[in-house]
Amino acid sequence: MKKKFKIRLLASVLAVAPFTMIVAQSQSLIAAHWLNSSIGNTALATKISHDAKGKLIYIKAKVMRSFLMMFEGVTDVNWCIQNNEYLATFLKEEKLYRVLFESSGQMIYCIKWGTEATLPDSIRRMIKATYLNYTIGTVTDVYENGKKFWTVNLEDSKNLVVVRVTDGTLEELHHYKTHFQASK
Repeated sequence: MKKKFKIRLLASVLAVAPFTMIVAQSQSLIAAHWLNSSIGNTALATKISHDAKGKLIYIKAKVMRSFLMMFEGVTDVNWCIQNNEYLATFLKEEKLYRVLFESSGQMIYCIKWGTEATLPDSIRRMIKATYLNYTIGTVTDVYENGKKFWTVNLEDSKNLVVVRVTDGTLEELHHYKTHFQASK
């Protein structure tokens, strides 16, 4: 009796396995169709992604919904999942973005890297008025905990300075000497 039961159980599992695969594939196709019809082809490329090791990863719907609402039209997004948080890295308007989301879809932070051209005029004027002979290098626009601030690298012939601008206030974070005189 036990042998017949095991054979029937094995047969039913084998019979259901292909059906389960078909259902899973059709659900993916339905999801893909829904994404294509409601949001466009760019969503499908980001809904199912690969991590750095080439492993297939799935992005939670809440995270994807938040991402697509904030960053419309973005293609070629690289996703990474760590500690139940989702990190999206992508290029938009010639700026590199890194955006971290909670699994609930809430954005934790957004960092954009750019150049002097991406700085608002008021911030550029403030920096140039304080650091007259310095060249503006990398510019970082950070949004975190409801606050926005800019971090800017400045350089002259002998110094590298990192400043932060928050709410119209300029603060020097670091000052490095780039050239040292040789001791005699």
